[in-house]
Amino acid sequence: MQNDCPGSAARVPPARPGGLPLDLSDLLEERGRVDPRIYVDPEVYELEQERVFGRSWLFLAHESQLKRPGDFVTTYMGEDPIIVSRQDDGSVAAFLNQCRHRGMRLTQADAGHAKVFTCTFHGWTYDRGGRLSSVRDEREIYRCPVDRDRWSAVRVPRVESFLGFIFGSWDEHAPSFRDSLGDAAWYLEPHLDGLGGTEVLGVTKWTVHCNWKLGAEQFGSDGYHFGMTHLSALKALMTQVPGAPRSFQEASPPPDGGRQLKNAQGHGLMAVPFIPNTLRGTRPVFAPKVNAWLDGPRHDFLVRKYGETRASVFVPACNMFPNVGFLPVVNALRVWQPKGPEQMEIWSYVIADADAPEDVKQAIRLGSQRSFGAAGIFEQDDTHVWTEIQRVLRGRRARRELFNLEMDSGTCEDVEARFPGTTANRTFSEVAARAFYRRWASLVSTEVPHER
Repeated sequence: MQNDCPGSAARVPPARPGGLPLDLSDLLEERGRVDPRIYVDPEVYELEQERVFGRSWLFLAHESQLKRPGDFVTTYMGEDPIIVSRQDDGSVAAFLNQCRHRGMRLTQADAGHAKVFTCTFHGWTYDRGGRLSSVRDEREIYRCPVDRDRWSAVRVPRVESFLGFIFGSWDEHAPSFRDSLGDAAWYLEPHLDGLGGTEVLGVTKWTVHCNWKLGAEQFGSDGYHFGMTHLSALKALMTQVPGAPRSFQEASPPPDGGRQLKNAQGHGLMAVPFIPNTLRGTRPVFAPKVNAWLDGPRHDFLVRKYGETRASVFVPACNMFPNVGFLPVVNALRVWQPKGPEQMEIWSYVIADADAPEDVKQAIRLGSQRSFGAAGIFEQDDTHVWTEIQRVLRGRRARRELFNLEMDSGTCEDVEARFPGTTANRTFSEVAARAFYRRWASLVSTEVPHER
């Protein structure tokens, strides 16, 4: 990568037949220039599936969705369909939602309870852990018994639970999920933890016609957009919601009042000093009872468990590499599910303290949906921008022009030790976006063993 100054001539990676750069790591230059072909090229997308989603930790489910043996949910790891199921011994197994006979999906349900999974094509049956348990008319049709070990569903080799959030990886040699977070774990643990643990209150899913990286990048690094992209929503809140911010400056994250974490693993987040929810301009969407709970019992719990320093840092938004966005500001975790180079599904999980009163949980769910749900007032702003970017990139000339992610190149250690790790000295920065793309480019450029 090249260290160049803003305004200097951009270096475009050399092309090979098909239009892809020879060295994908050069798609991001040192000061932060991104080749927009990474959002549209089918060959880049296929490499992502194999080299990024094939060896990263990916969110699968939450423990509260799998309360008893036999409970299951279905999800995706990249574009691979996955069943996540609670086992009889209390463990969690994840395996491909694919019959080994002819490849039919084993279940088309989003969630449920099952003793076995029977393929509706030819009747092969698998147990809760994905092991092939019976083959219909096996004695009459097959000369020899079908090898159960050879033809069981393909298991996800690494499954770990982190504060109730279940992640999986195809990489048998990957570090633990917590270790993979690096410095980000210090910030995220208090936000993902909860009184009595955490609980998923509901899941909503919708389709957005844009590349998944546009959402991931924004959640990990972009506080700059807030006062412009969400201008109309903020204006409506200012006039209609008691306790709403009185100015756009009050509503926006402070540009120099916090930090933005730069993480070698590709995770990104903004961190600001804790402000009580009753005073925070970005939380007027929650009912007073929710703010009272978050400022009172929940904050007290965090101080007891994590100490005053960690409890006094607030993360408005973050992205866990590659495709898990988290909005503590509205208690929502979301997955950017890739569905081709120009489309994704957003799966949004509203979470709350398991011990919170039921009326508080209900108010959290409603507030989160109204702001960042499928029809949320802020969500509509974001998805409009992403889809318009994607539409512009249909143009032959438009996709040649490099994107500028050069904002605030300076990083430093926080001498007061309030914000661990290497961080930008302000929230308005793009250091986390550059780190995200460097991690992405490093993986996409590196073959996995079976490709060699």
